[in-house]
Amino acid sequence: MSLLFLFNFKEINMQYLNLIMISFFIINLSIVFFVLINEKRSPEKTLLWILILVFFGPIGFIFYSFLGKDIRRPYLKNNLLSNLNLFNYTLNNNSTDFIPKNSDYDEIIQTIDLVSKINISPLIKHSKIEIFSHGIQKFESLKKELINAKHHIHMEYFIVRDDHIGNEIKDILIKKSKEGVKIRFILDKIGCHKLPKKYINELKCNGIDVLFYSYMSTPFLKLINTHINYRNHRKIVIIDGNTSFTGGINIGDEYLGRSSIGNWRDTHLMIKGECSLAIQDVFIDDYTNLKKLKNKNYSKEDIINDISNYFPKPKKDNILLTQIIKSGPNLSKDSMILPIIKLISIAKKTIRICTPYFIPSTGFLDILKISILSGVEISIIFPGKPDHKLVYYASRTYLRELSNIGCKIYFYDVNSFIHSKFIIIDDYIVTVGSTNIDIRSFELNYELNLIIYDHNICNKFIDIFKKDIENSTLANIESFKNISIYQRLYENIARLFSSLL
Repeated sequence: MSLLFLFNFKEINMQYLNLIMISFFIINLSIVFFVLINEKRSPEKTLLWILILVFFGPIGFIFYSFLGKDIRRPYLKNNLLSNLNLFNYTLNNNSTDFIPKNSDYDEIIQTIDLVSKINISPLIKHSKIEIFSHGIQKFESLKKELINAKHHIHMEYFIVRDDHIGNEIKDILIKKSKEGVKIRFILDKIGCHKLPKKYINELKCNGIDVLFYSYMSTPFLKLINTHINYRNHRKIVIIDGNTSFTGGINIGDEYLGRSSIGNWRDTHLMIKGECSLAIQDVFIDDYTNLKKLKNKNYSKEDIINDISNYFPKPKKDNILLTQIIKSGPNLSKDSMILPIIKLISIAKKTIRICTPYFIPSTGFLDILKISILSGVEISIIFPGKPDHKLVYYASRTYLRELSNIGCKIYFYDVNSFIHSKFIIIDDYIVTVGSTNIDIRSFELNYELNLIIYDHNICNKFIDIFKKDIENSTLANIESFKNISIYQRLYENIARLFSSLL
């Protein structure tokens, strides 16, 4: 009797198991059809997800649920447009009419128009910019400006550490809050996963409004966390609406060179004038969207009713042309990559690129190849050692591809790490910010870059680039070929998954 019961029990279990497997198969098949019909992806990424779903069954479904689903939220653009009206409050004329109408400037005007349309980003004329090429410079200036804040401080960071510089910044913020300065602080949940609750509680207990960008805060995603693949990678500070900071440097001692990876080479900007208002506009959009996730009735009336303090009339004593470009799940996938591709396409002589990661899309890689084969000299500075091995070795395969057709690849000092993110077009345009050259930055992350149309600023970046080359080694074809069969295999496997990195 007991043997018969055991047999029946096993048979029932097998029936349930078969039912579960069939259910997963049907779900996977449905998702495959969904991916093919509805998802607007590159063919390579679509094919990779289909293979994962087909061959890995339930595991593939779990991976796709967490990492594969692309959720765009066009309704958030309404917030962006309403904020833009606040920004335009300060601008009397943001047209390109003052630019000479001749062939030398046609492509610049086309680029400005493209950015204006795809990013809803007007041309900004009056700003001053200071470039920092090390964390020490950035934090000295940041602390000084924070201490001098009178009305508000807005901060948005991917990573904040509970270390020496992290606590210095925290102490300044607490002091300013006690003085009556309004402080709003947005942090990324994943980037700050090591930040202890004690640190956050100290800020909150002293009147600082702390918000986390988190996939967990989206109501629907409490059931299926499809936003786990998104990050808020921006690094911005706005002080009293007239001074701002942005670039590649987070808040942590490693950005001062105090970590096992060695000296940290990075680039950050301090901006005064109209461009700070554009960055303010981005912050308010991010802040409002996070607030509305918890309270649908939240409005920006406290800011709108005090608009002159959040969007003060800037001085117009310095001509410097800039535009803001952004990426994020609430924007078109093309909002970052198309302006950068356009910039590359108008280069006549040189393109200089500094990036810590290099996982280009097909279109980005193709425009670089076209430029190289058309006689444009392209130089890329890349780290000499990895901080993320899979990404690093996938990047090497793309760099090898460009090296084979004449691109100059420089590997930075192996005792340091270069985290700078900028592209210089000839000697008159540069884009710099938080954006890496990878699909994550272009399509998934919240990123922010400046485009600067200015010879003097570009020449300063060229000088920085040349100094970086002095601390780098020029790669040749042999340096890519002379690797072990195991490293080549690892690199090629890493490249297979590059569209997901």
